[in-house]
Amino acid sequence: MREKEEKITKGRKQPLCLRWLWRTLWFVGVSVIMFAGNVQAAGRQTVYAAERKNEKLVRNYIREQFGERYRVIFVEGEKLTFRQLRQRKKRRIVYVEKWISVSRGKGGFTAEGGWLRYNRAVKKGKMVESYLIYDPGSRKPDDVLAVVDNGRLR
Repeated sequence: MREKEEKITKGRKQPLCLRWLWRTLWFVGVSVIMFAGNVQAAGRQTVYAAERKNEKLVRNYIREQFGERYRVIFVEGEKLTFRQLRQRKKRRIVYVEKWISVSRGKGGFTAEGGWLRYNRAVKKGKMVESYLIYDPGSRKPDDVLAVVDNGRLR
């Protein structure tokens, strides 16, 4: 009798409700993964587009102000040294410092704990890239000529 039961259960498929549940979960899981990937990719594209827009604005501003007389060097925040800033006039370099901060409204905090004010208010929690353009005609280390963020120049 038990042999017959074992043979019957071995050949039986899963109950219909379990098959339905498994297929539904699999479909939902695959759909969520695909959808999340598309959203992340779209988010990255908008960030890259905004970054390109800001960099283009920086380059246009420098070209209008100084022409082709100066080299433009982009440096990440906190990597620009005091010595580089002091020698920029002699070497004819325009340093552009790039800071990434998390918005708190009209300003935001950088990863190092510094505070940056924005050209316009931004939704809280957004990542904002700010570009600080240092005056190439000065030897002062804190002489910022302009700031670009959110597609605006100040």
